[in-house]
Amino acid sequence: MPLYFRIFKKSTNRLKYLSSYKEYINSLKRYYSSTIPYKDYVYNPEVLEVLREDKPVAALQTTMLSQLNHGSQYPQNLAKAIIVDNAKIGNQKCLGELSNLKLELKDAFKRKAPTPPFLKKYEKLSSISNQELMIVGGTVVDITSTLDPLITDYIKTSSPGTIRQSIGGVGRNIAETSFRLGVNPLFISAIGNDLSGNWLKTKFEKIGMETNGLQIINNESTAIYNAIHDPNGNLICAVADMKIFDSISSIKISQIIKMTKPKLVCFDGNISVECIYSILNTCNTYNISTFFETTSIPKSLKLLKNHNQFTLLLSSQSLKYISPNSFELKTMYFKALQKGFFDSDLNSEWIKKINEYDIKNLSKQNFAIEALISSSIDYQLDIKFISELFIQTLYFLPYIPNIIVKLGENGILLAQCLKDLTINNHNFEKINNNILKNNKNNEIIIKGKNEKSGLRFKYFKPISFDKNEIINVTGAGDSVVGTIVSGLILHDKTKIDKIIEIAQYIALMTLKSHNSVSEDINEKLLQFNN
Repeated sequence: MPLYFRIFKKSTNRLKYLSSYKEYINSLKRYYSSTIPYKDYVYNPEVLEVLREDKPVAALQTTMLSQLNHGSQYPQNLAKAIIVDNAKIGNQKCLGELSNLKLELKDAFKRKAPTPPFLKKYEKLSSISNQELMIVGGTVVDITSTLDPLITDYIKTSSPGTIRQSIGGVGRNIAETSFRLGVNPLFISAIGNDLSGNWLKTKFEKIGMETNGLQIINNESTAIYNAIHDPNGNLICAVADMKIFDSISSIKISQIIKMTKPKLVCFDGNISVECIYSILNTCNTYNISTFFETTSIPKSLKLLKNHNQFTLLLSSQSLKYISPNSFELKTMYFKALQKGFFDSDLNSEWIKKINEYDIKNLSKQNFAIEALISSSIDYQLDIKFISELFIQTLYFLPYIPNIIVKLGENGILLAQCLKDLTINNHNFEKINNNILKNNKNNEIIIKGKNEKSGLRFKYFKPISFDKNEIINVTGAGDSVVGTIVSGLILHDKTKIDKIIEIAQYIALMTLKSHNSVSEDINEKLLQFNN
């Protein structure tokens, strides 16, 4: 009685029996499937099922395996195991022989799982490229749903609209912006071993970006950000599945920083608290600047979760830059207040740094600060709103010396604690002995008691634009950060004002694009003389 080979035909979802060995081989080529990692090894899915159930199986010869696999590291092209159907076999001797072949099948179809590119790339120092900018954060499939015009009643019902899928993620958007501006960053992130992960990797390659920093996590789904926008492109709500980023190894990130020693490490709020402080501590050891993009209100609070580590920022200053929006800054301020980070009795080091500046009644919200803001900024703004931001940044400056507050359509506020303060006295007007203002540049300076250091606040007016030109608000803030970190690599940090002005222009380009990063961004945009 002939042997029958049972295969699963994908096109019909039915089992098919083949009596011809040659016909079976052809079927293998036509109906292949992916492999499955299991206990440090890689199996074909049906092989794994057979081995788990301890069923009799047969194996192809080694030469056939080699031909079918085309030299791959493990048999990824082989579709199915040769599974012998007991009902079709009357010869017990044949069945016994087939059972004995089970070990051969294990050896043939079971190979040590290959090292993921993320780990393999950084095993040896010689394999690391000397990239000055390293970015750690999220890479995400962005699904953006925009309601059709005139749709106002959309709660608890489906509505007509347009749905677009694009590549996104805060860290990835920053990395792409930097890449398009001529800075080739080392981008570290995580993707799942799924269709979305493969799609993201293909998109990276299409843009021209390197994918060696993408860690493949087998048991997690690739991150997805699903947003719903009103007809004007404004966010109504969104769901973010970002659990995979908790799998990014803080130990591995530290190892990579030690080996590459970049000029600047930028990270977003998608990564774990452990990973955040691992980056800060490692960079502090090697005197590497760091930049935290807060990402969202809940994720911005990760920086404050470890009380001891955050308090250490007063002395280490290991976090050089942070870029919250006004909502994130406000939430962080009240959480820090609640935790005692601004308590003069509990935190003597903080009040000591505050007292280095003769700010007196400017240390809390009152009419004096509102009057100062009103007389210093030549732009129509909500003075109370800006005054609150002024106080919030003032309190954080002893911890983080450069705070870039993204105000959306209202511009950007830069707050800095400078050790070496350079002032062009011809452009400034004295408010008193230690406070200067420059109405033309929307700038306020509070000099330190030592006359060398100072606190600097500068407001950047928004670029005028037609709101009808706005297509998508997703990614505009990331374009700002991507431009700033690129500018800090290409130019001296003293050129930050010019860099922020360019960042606003590049953010506007992204606002007018369907993508999370405008394809029109190019390296010429950041070219200027120092």
